[in-house]
Amino acid sequence: MKILRKRIKTISKDFFCLKLSSFISWLNPNSNLSFTNWLPIHREPIACCLLLIAPCLLPIATKAQNKEYAKQVIEKLCSDEYAGRGYVKDGDKKAARFIADSFRKNRLGSPTIDYFQTFGFPVITFPGETFLNIDAVGLEPGRDFIVNAGCPSIKGKFEIIYIDSATIDNNFAFQSFLKKPLRRSFIVISGIKNKKMIQAERAESVLKNTIGAKGLIIDKQDKFTWSVATERVAFPIIYIQKNAIKHTMIEMEIDIESASIDHQTQNVIASVNGKLYPDSFIV
Repeated sequence: MKILRKRIKTISKDFFCLKLSSFISWLNPNSNLSFTNWLPIHREPIACCLLLIAPCLLPIATKAQNKEYAKQVIEKLCSDEYAGRGYVKDGDKKAARFIADSFRKNRLGSPTIDYFQTFGFPVITFPGETFLNIDAVGLEPGRDFIVNAGCPSIKGKFEIIYIDSATIDNNFAFQSFLKKPLRRSFIVISGIKNKKMIQAERAESVLKNTIGAKGLIIDKQDKFTWSVATERVAFPIIYIQKNAIKHTMIEMEIDIESASIDHQTQNVIASVNGKLYPDSFIV
């Protein structure tokens, strides 16, 4: 038992000494880094489970050739060919094939037939053209605005109503706001999110849309970040660039098609066989 504990302690130390940069260097056929450099004592089998988000291959390289190889990997997987490595245009599948081919070329073992561990999950997609006009001014998706990742389908013309922190903190102004035709309007929210206000509960009711508006438009967005949703939200939410909307605008036309699909994807898994203890694995 004492010998076993000593062996486990040594293996754990070796495993945590493993650097991702060393792994990439070993994968690189042009690298002069030997297998013993990155597992110096036991060379235990390592099971390498790479998720499809390609930055898993990022090295902390110290040699020029390691940096060059890392640069090639990053540029390849971040190119338009891989469509963000997500579920759009099979970007995840293309990235998976690239990683699996790299494993195959370097003769890594595969716990599965093809290095893939498949699984599925529901995801909200937008198969049609995403259309938004405000006062007959066309806005470009991805540049001027994005929709919430779980946005439901919606089509039609709607009024635009504006609200800011001054309206929320003023009793008379807020009561006047609530009397407007909110159910057939989109509310443009300006300067409310993450702002400390006197009437915080009112602000929360607007942000959660318990006031019953048709949808929300969040302006003052400096940078767009896209995410993935597995289910739809209760109402449409639009994030818009701060210069794309003026508070004199009064009407919008929108057409968004939303669909839920069962997306099939995969992890990419490989193994490096050890020599001293080939019957053991560190996962």
